[in-house]
Amino acid sequence: MSIFKRWWFWGIIIAVVIIIAIVGSGPNDSKPAELSSNTAVSDNLPSEIENKQEDKQNDKSEITKPESSSFVNTAVATELFTGEFIVGKDIKPGRYVITCKSGSGNLIVYDGETPYINEVLNSPFEKSLGLGVTKIEVDLIEGQVIQISGLNNVSFEPAVIEPKTTLPSGYHLVGRDVLAGNYIATAPQGSGNFVVYDKNGMPKVNEILGKDDFGLSVEKIKFSVKNGDVIYISGIEVVELNKLDNY
Repeated sequence: MSIFKRWWFWGIIIAVVIIIAIVGSGPNDSKPAELSSNTAVSDNLPSEIENKQEDKQNDKSEITKPESSSFVNTAVATELFTGEFIVGKDIKPGRYVITCKSGSGNLIVYDGETPYINEVLNSPFEKSLGLGVTKIEVDLIEGQVIQISGLNNVSFEPAVIEPKTTLPSGYHLVGRDVLAGNYIATAPQGSGNFVVYDKNGMPKVNEILGKDDFGLSVEKIKFSVKNGDVIYISGIEVVELNKLDNY
């Protein structure tokens, strides 16, 4: 009998064909497809992230209505006096409103070797004489050094975290302490520095705001801020922000 007529011969042929089909199709349908997909994602990841960030920046509802509640303030009420103090050791990190009960003196916060805050801090009575500021609002970060001189009692109270349009001296984060948008800034009394930094730390506004006797200041500033920008105020008791509607 011819080998081609035996049933077991055709059974072997069929089995071999099935095995070849399985082996040949398996890898092409699974692993290579996954790897090529992963490679494509990895290659495009930076541009995709940038696009998402740009989309967020262009989303006005997200810019103008930040979730300030997402920031947990770890500040704890503390009273300090003249001397040098370390954030994280002598006072908890967090966002504080800093005032003094009496007298006038200097308060400096160093971030490394750079003065992060450098103000003449006064009680309300000394402020009536036209000196310094009575309030500073700022984030204190672990490792920073606070230097106080000429003051017997300086109060550090946890700041209320909410967007506002009346800002004391200090640092204010846009998207948490101030809503993003277009504003006109004015200083009801005195004069000092008004600086706006973009999220990369580059100043995009840098002016002396208020009224002085030397004609060096401006009475109002029109400016625009986005989430992540920082407003820095120094030497001014308060800055009033008038939010414009066309944003």
